Amino acid sequence: MNTTFELLGKRINLAPRSHRRMFVVVIYAGFAVWIMGILSGARYFGLFSGILCVVCLLALAAVAGTGYEGGDEREVHRRDHVFFVAHRQLSWVLVLLLFTSWFRGPNPISAAVSPPVRALLEQLPFAVLFALVALYATLPQAILLWTEPDMEDMEAEQVAPRTSSRPG
Repeated sequence: MNTTFELLGKRINLAPRSHRRMFVVVIYAGFAVWIMGILSGARYFGLFSGILCVVCLLALAAVAGTGYEGGDEREVHRRDHVFFVAHRQLSWVLVLLLFTSWFRGPNPISAAVSPPVRALLEQLPFAVLFALVALYATLPQAILLWTEPDMEDMEAEQVAPRTSSRPG
């Protein structure tokens, strides 16, 4: 995992956990803008939000990796476990997608609500689908970035080896 990230000529330090968590929040805020841009129907807003989505994907892959990098056995096990946890959670998003798709057809709820709410309910399955796509592409890397301990502490331990208190 990279501890530094360069964006528009500015170097961002991602070694502290708080910086990585803020990075993940910004990435998912970008995905929310992408989903709103697609669903808004505005041609140029959807185009620019799609570009923002690609930039978010590239930034996340540059920092956390794609999951196909090599490593020692502990790193491979950690990545496999994170992919397992992420994809298990995505199954719940699929269930939510199936539930929201019910609003697209004739149903008693859509007939009873006002036209703006009906329009929102009809767009809801598309929003959930785009959220599913964004989560499928990024959730394992986001989990790794979110849960990894501070890397500054790990680097300090590697630089200063522990001394033994046993008499020699």
